[in-house]
Amino acid sequence: MNSRLKSGNYEEYDACLNEIVSWISGFGIRVSPTRVGEYRKSFSELLRISKTKDFTTAEHRVDEFLNTLYEFHELQEIYNGFRDKELNEYVKPRLEKIVSGPSSYQNEQNKKSEARNYALELLIASRLSQGGIFVPPLNASDATCKIDGREIIFECKRPQFATTVDKNIKRACKQLKSRYLNSISFLSRGIVGVDISKSFNPSFQKLRYSNEQDITQFMGKVIASFESEYLKTLHSIKEKRTIAVLVRFSALALPIENGGRISYCQQYGLLVLPGVSGVDAGLANKLGLRIKN
Repeated sequence: MNSRLKSGNYEEYDACLNEIVSWISGFGIRVSPTRVGEYRKSFSELLRISKTKDFTTAEHRVDEFLNTLYEFHELQEIYNGFRDKELNEYVKPRLEKIVSGPSSYQNEQNKKSEARNYALELLIASRLSQGGIFVPPLNASDATCKIDGREIIFECKRPQFATTVDKNIKRACKQLKSRYLNSISFLSRGIVGVDISKSFNPSFQKLRYSNEQDITQFMGKVIASFESEYLKTLHSIKEKRTIAVLVRFSALALPIENGGRISYCQQYGLLVLPGVSGVDAGLANKLGLRIKN
């Protein structure tokens, strides 16, 4: 549905990362001892290497630098959605969580995945915010928006393994069911948000491309593969008020030929659930357009 490729130079990235660090610090959150502080130091070194052409040092730290570039763009996605918004009550407690945890998702274990789980809530909320439809939830839901005056509630999951995707979707559906009971409107509808970046790419493999069309095609295939593999699970969702699954995947792409840029890629796919039709299908499709744009 939506493939975004982002390339730029290190000076631009460095300036943006400084803005992000300043923004987070503005909430009274200490950055220096956290993974975000690690990215700040790593990026400073990467910028130095790009200016001095100290490629020998770069060769020994290439995995670190690629991880820093990926995580920087994930943070930038959040920043873009909330930097100009007065939503401290929603954003601050989640930022306090996301700065913790290991620097790479490859090192997540058990509760160490909590930081990026909260980041997913902000990533999806950021896309809604950039689409002009985010509404800070009054209850415990992860994110909400309004389409045609109707509330849509999100329950976000970030499965760690391919074997747990099915379980996470079903758990999100159960949680949505309880959200409907607490909603102020019986017209509320729910969407399961699933980030498959780690479960589909646990070893943080980089895509290889010769042109941007290669990346667009690959990212589209990821969403299609998800839909095909979990079609049975999608058909098993019988709660009529749960109308769609929002799938997210992000990764880095490296050029096959020298001279190309490292690109950060993310893809969102909105899968309307089987049996959903009429007004609810229309709501889901309008949401998909807002996320795309």
